[in-house]
Amino acid sequence: MRRVGVASATLGLVLASVVVTAVPASAAYSRCDRLSTVSIRGQWVDAPAFYNPNTGATTTTCSLWQTTRYSHVVQELQFHLANCYPAPVAQDGYYGPQTVAAVKAVQREHGLDPDGVYGPKTRDAMRWKKQPVHIPGCI
Repeated sequence: MRRVGVASATLGLVLASVVVTAVPASAAYSRCDRLSTVSIRGQWVDAPAFYNPNTGATTTTCSLWQTTRYSHVVQELQFHLANCYPAPVAQDGYYGPQTVAAVKAVQREHGLDPDGVYGPKTRDAMRWKKQPVHIPGCI
């Protein structure tokens, strides 16, 4: 009986680790780990990007998804969501339920699959706060 309990506990830990570390299927891109100033619809914005240390290249073809780790990249995404969309989202740097809901709302509004994952399609479709930030409006 004791072996069964230990085996069950071990299996439970293994399954829990798989659930926690699983990457969303739609997040086939590298995780965005920095910001990059890019032109979107003819305006310059600070957008999430990925830096490849092997090549030295930076690309905005990257993804963000729900996590419990703080990220200044997520905070920048939240800034644009909070300023260009009616759904309130805290600008706390955590990609939690509020951010997932805001990204899903953006995706639905623009006819994308509402999976809550920020990626290249969401980046291209969403509105961004004009730079410099004192200029009113979003692009």
